[in-house]
Amino acid sequence: MTTYRLTGPAEEQIAAILARSINEYGRGQAANYEALIFAAMADVAKDYKRPGAMRIRPSRDVWVYEIRYSRNRLPAERRIRNPWHKIVYWMLPDGTVEILAVVGRSYPSSRAVRQRLANR
Repeated sequence: MTTYRLTGPAEEQIAAILARSINEYGRGQAANYEALIFAAMADVAKDYKRPGAMRIRPSRDVWVYEIRYSRNRLPAERRIRNPWHKIVYWMLPDGTVEILAVVGRSYPSSRAVRQRLANR
């Protein structure tokens, strides 16, 4: 199994997502959403070209994966009905998947990539 690591911006985005989830849905649902995000990251680490993953920037081999595709990895009672975030990532030369961003489904992935690559 390949490992993954989060960039600073991705960590901040996850923290903001979970804080909002606590405020809007409560701690229990936020914990379920957190479990889904981490299951999705583990899934792309295991197979970064997994079904549902789409390449968005061929020149840098950047991929996007909607976390909804990992819903079934959680027990039925913990599943999120309509998760709307996606993970933007790439594979590093050492085989680690680097999570560049965690953004809303409506957020243009290419914009997240440009912003993250500008900070490298």
